[in-house]
Amino acid sequence: MDVGYLYELGIGRKIRKYRPVSAEPTQQALSDFAYGASNGDDFRLCMKVGADLNGLVEGQTALMRAVSASHRESFHMILSDHPDLEVRAEEVPFFIEGDYIVPGDTVLIAACRQGRWDMVRSLVAKGANVDAVGGDGKKALEVACEEAERQLDPKNKPGRRYYDPQNGNPAVRSAVSDALKDLLTKTSDLADLVINARHHCDDESLVHFFAWHEFEELLLLSLAGGVDIDEGDGDGRTALMRVADRARPRYVQLLIDNGADVHLEDDLGRTVLYFAVPKPGDSCDEIYLSRIRGESFISSVRTILEILLHHGVDVNGQEGPSESILHRAVDWGVPEMVTFFVDTGADLEVEDRHGDTPYDLAVKLKRAPEIVARLAVRKPWDW
Repeated sequence: MDVGYLYELGIGRKIRKYRPVSAEPTQQALSDFAYGASNGDDFRLCMKVGADLNGLVEGQTALMRAVSASHRESFHMILSDHPDLEVRAEEVPFFIEGDYIVPGDTVLIAACRQGRWDMVRSLVAKGANVDAVGGDGKKALEVACEEAERQLDPKNKPGRRYYDPQNGNPAVRSAVSDALKDLLTKTSDLADLVINARHHCDDESLVHFFAWHEFEELLLLSLAGGVDIDEGDGDGRTALMRVADRARPRYVQLLIDNGADVHLEDDLGRTVLYFAVPKPGDSCDEIYLSRIRGESFISSVRTILEILLHHGVDVNGQEGPSESILHRAVDWGVPEMVTFFVDTGADLEVEDRHGDTPYDLAVKLKRAPEIVARLAVRKPWDW
């Protein structure tokens, strides 16, 4: 139908105010356009005449459907027509094409859940409520971090100590960072947000998340927004412990420079020093085991240890109930690191839970002769 004549008569705009095209035909035309069944003329006609954009069809609004279809042209057409951005989704049938939407989500949360980062930014710019809570009780920023994790580190295996964010896709990192920044700068009560994005890493803070993925600007913004740099995760581990565990000296220094406490313990009584020294027996991951023998990794660990000792960490602090840091170094089996600890005053007589001194452990594990010999020497001046 050609409605141009109605506009020539001056009544088209008056009719349009009443949104005469209901939600169902509007969304059908949208779906046909988004999935290539039409060239979009029917949808454009619906929009011109006046479409109900806020009504729910199969649990979602027209804008939610455009987000799920990742169809940017229709998304921006709808967004420019001032839809209600706070309508809540209802149950969406499982057979609907596109990614899922949780009942109770707003369109912003749905876009975050599906990682549509450019759409997220557009919605925030249009005034979408970033503090609204979705159907799973999470704010948009929490949901966005969880989806960002899947895109930034798609392998996401437990531990992932060898994950290097700087080797990721630059375009993905940039898109994620920009969207998270828009959300971060507008979200209130940042310290209350809880991120559950990674395997075996529950109840993390924004500081954990941004430090792990090495988003320095976002990390500093979260601190400025009131997030505690020493907040522990579900196991009491701080962000400092996490980056030390992955041998990232720059972020160890950054966190300490911004007030991270080097003396805190996790729920098992382990300090950052414990996490800084790898223990092969803790992992069966061949990539990790290969990496911790590399010169670059060893150099990074040494730098971290020097930073920690410079800031007052006690090399003889018992790392939990089972072993000293020198025992861990022996388990690691790198001669220069055993020498490092001996030279910095590590106790050679301390016993682990089995009653073994570092020397005893080195003999049991058949470590290199230079390690065994170094541990047998009580003091450098006794050589």
